Amino acid sequence: MSAVTKAQLPRLQILYGQFARHSIGMGLSREARIAWASEQLGRAVASFSELTKDEATRLIDTLQGGLGIAPSKPKRRPRRNDQAAGTEGRKSTLNNVSTMATAEDVERIQNALTRLGWSQAQYEGWMRSPRSPLARKVGGTRVGPSDIALRTRYETNRVWWALKGMLVQRGLWKKEL
Repeated sequence: MSAVTKAQLPRLQILYGQFARHSIGMGLSREARIAWASEQLGRAVASFSELTKDEATRLIDTLQGGLGIAPSKPKRRPRRNDQAAGTEGRKSTLNNVSTMATAEDVERIQNALTRLGWSQAQYEGWMRSPRSPLARKVGGTRVGPSDIALRTRYETNRVWWALKGMLVQRGLWKKEL
């Protein structure tokens, strides 16, 4: 477990002060602050600096919720998801783990198709053709897949990279896509 960060300590103290000033019966003293933290965490706390990072985050979220402040940052996706988004589907990556495609992955492909001006029929024809990024060799000949549903991150990445190449080639690529 990691210790409370340098940024969390003052944030926690300031938020507690704001919360205590707006609440009836809460003191502003250090002892009152420590007693409140102990009660919230269900364990004895001697000092805010002995908190773990997760405990400090829980207390900050509790105080922000009590003050009507939205959380400052959304929770990040786990690092494994970020890595999978960037590496699954590459020829150089040997990976026997398949990650399910997300709505975000499919939306990115739909945005690329819109930019290219492709109809659904045109996209499906390309996906079933030997030029499909999901085509495979059968007896020395490339054959497009019969099932074009995109279920895994591997499949969506292969399609995305092919579409991105077309966007770049036609001068339609924009980084925010």
